[in-house]
Amino acid sequence: MGPRSDLANLPGEPGPDRKQQASSHPHDAVFDPSGRFIAVPDKGLDRIFVFRLDATSGKLMPNDPPFVATRAGTGPRHIAFHPQTPSAYVINELSSSVTTYYRFDPQRGGLQPIQIVPSIPASYTGNNTGAEIVVAPAGRIVYASNRGHDSIAIFAVDPREGP
Repeated sequence: MGPRSDLANLPGEPGPDRKQQASSHPHDAVFDPSGRFIAVPDKGLDRIFVFRLDATSGKLMPNDPPFVATRAGTGPRHIAFHPQTPSAYVINELSSSVTTYYRFDPQRGGLQPIQIVPSIPASYTGNNTGAEIVVAPAGRIVYASNRGHDSIAIFAVDPREGP
C-alpha cells in the first residue's frame, strides 16, 4: 500500500445519545454500483455522507449535498446498494431498524429515505444493536444482523413496488 492520499473529516453535531454518539463514528465506506460515489454511514452524527471520488488524485470530494440526515438517535452503521435498482439499505445500530433509501441518483449521488422498518420483533425487550446489512446478489432479499437478539432479519424486495 502506498502513502495515504487523503483524509476526510466528517463534520456535524453529535446525536442525542451522549454515550454512543459523543462524536463522529463512521463504520463503513461503500462504493455505489457505478464506482463514482462513496457512501459513509456515521453512527455518531446520524448522517450518511456521500463523497465523489477523484480517481486520478485519490481524493474524496464532498457531494452536493454532502450528506443526508437520518432520524435522531438511529445511529446508521452500514449501507448496502441494490445491484440492479437505484436504491440502498442502511442498518441502524442504535434503533435496531433498517432504512430504505430510494432513488439513489447515480448521476448526482443523492439519497432519499422512504421507509424505516424494525430489524427485531416488537415484542423483544432485551438490548439489541443492528450490525450488518447485505443485499443478495439477485437483489430480491435484504439481510440485516442483530446483536443482542442474535438474529438475522430477512426482508423481501418486491420488484414491482421498488425497494
